[in-house]
Formats: sequence, C-alpha cells, structure tokens
Amino acid sequence: MRVPKAFAEATVRREGPPGRAWIDGLPDLVDTMLREWELTVDGDVLHGYVAVVLPVRQAEGGRAVLKVAWTRRLHPP
Repeated sequence: MRVPKAFAEATVRREGPPGRAWIDGLPDLVDTMLREWELTVDGDVLHGYVAVVLPVRQAEGGRAVLKVAWTRRLHPP
C-alpha cells in the first residue's frame, strides 16, 4: 500500500515524530492485516483525517473495507 502524500504530511504535522513512525510502519501494518484476514485490495486507498481506508475483497468474494486509524496513546506503556 502506498500512503497518500497529503495524509502522511498532515499526520506528521499534527502528531510529530510518533506520527512519522506510524506512517513509516503503516504499509507493513496493512500488509499484515490483509494476510491475516485473507483480504485482497480492490481499489485505490482513500483517507480522511486520521485513517486510511482500502476497498477489499474477502476470501469468499464479499466486498468490504479495511480502515486503519491513528490512535494516540494517552498513557505510555
């Protein structure tokens, strides 16, 4: 998955270094989810303010979307 430039820039501007780290790891995170849930990308990546959305097909052929959102940790681990 290619992270949309406008989404990446807005996330980094808003969230700083933690946002950059999340954006950098987002393609691998999405790939992992696609494999684990047996989904196939079925269209262009879309985005809003805090999430990317990918149209997908399920293994049995059904249509769905995969939404992956930024979540801010309120308390460090």
